[in-house]
Amino acid sequence: MKEEKEVPGWLDKPFNKKLKILIWDDEAEREEKKRFIDIKKFLERRGWEVIITSDMKKAMLLALENNYDVVILDLLEDGKPVGLDILKVLRSKNPFLPIIMYTIVSEMEAINRAFRGEVSYYLEKPTTSLHEIVRAVEVAIETEKAKEKLLNDRYYSAIGELAGGVAHFIKNSLWNIGSRSQILMGRTEKNEEDYQLLETIKRRTDEANKAVVALLNFAKRKKKKDDRTELNIVELINGILKLLHIELEYCNIKVKKHVEGENVRLTGDEFALKEAFLNLIKNAIEAMPDGGELRFDFSTIDKKLKEKIVVKISDTGKGMDKETLDNIFIPFYTTKEDATGFGLFETQKIIQNHGGEILVDSELGKGSTFTVVLPVGLEHEKGEQ
Repeated sequence: MKEEKEVPGWLDKPFNKKLKILIWDDEAEREEKKRFIDIKKFLERRGWEVIITSDMKKAMLLALENNYDVVILDLLEDGKPVGLDILKVLRSKNPFLPIIMYTIVSEMEAINRAFRGEVSYYLEKPTTSLHEIVRAVEVAIETEKAKEKLLNDRYYSAIGELAGGVAHFIKNSLWNIGSRSQILMGRTEKNEEDYQLLETIKRRTDEANKAVVALLNFAKRKKKKDDRTELNIVELINGILKLLHIELEYCNIKVKKHVEGENVRLTGDEFALKEAFLNLIKNAIEAMPDGGELRFDFSTIDKKLKEKIVVKISDTGKGMDKETLDNIFIPFYTTKEDATGFGLFETQKIIQNHGGEILVDSELGKGSTFTVVLPVGLEHEKGEQ
């Protein structure tokens, strides 16, 4: 076998790495000994460390005890698929180890069907090009990196969804506790013991809020359809307003409601929808620190025989500029100090998961209106197709 001198451009990257390669083939010390000597020399000239053995047990021990970057396995030994046995053992220890199966073409298809995903790459035997080995090594490494990244992405996505949903719920509760503590502090003399207790509560809620913010992740929560029940949207929002009545009174905010039509019931996830509307109402309160009007308009529309409920939430607060409007639903975008920018992103995802949509219209100095459109019946969740 003649050594090929020219190195294709796509081989630059692996040649710049110092890799440890283990090759097991039962013919490495027999008929194919010369071929494997050429392979070893070729790869070592590139700075790679190469171990070649024809001993199956030795290969197994080396692969388990040493940190090899790539393992190349022969499929057969005396007609038996010993390579698959080694593959199973190695995969049980290191699921992302780049493993190349070195076998003749006629065997590749059957092995690929039986062990799809277990083998990183297949190398044709006998090797017709030394550079083909380098290419196989590169592809095997990149394949396992991609598999590991995909698995990690799924794992962290699941953790992120759980942490993001729970943390945001806790954050709203902390906001409620902290704001009420602040109100009570304003009604208490600083030299009183109660003031010091309230100050401690406020400080600890602020500290807890910082820890919760660190857990927030922009991932939507997935809910099962079993979590959905028939809801009265007016009653749901009345419950939120009752929860926030102290904040509304303290900020001198008047609430007005107008219900057009009789059907204000829909099928939805009560917990999620409460979170969504709590976020919108909380934002409206924060936009009117010096007082104002918070208005709710409920109506229904019939679009192609699919009835929908429309909820408009309007405030007379400071409003938003064009940049804020363009970015308002982007996770972590916020114009507030100590805010996460997660609430409206989460709200949008909740509404979308119910088959609805959320729109916003705002003008600086005049206030904002959020329009939420939700289907009356149960619709398939877009995020869980």
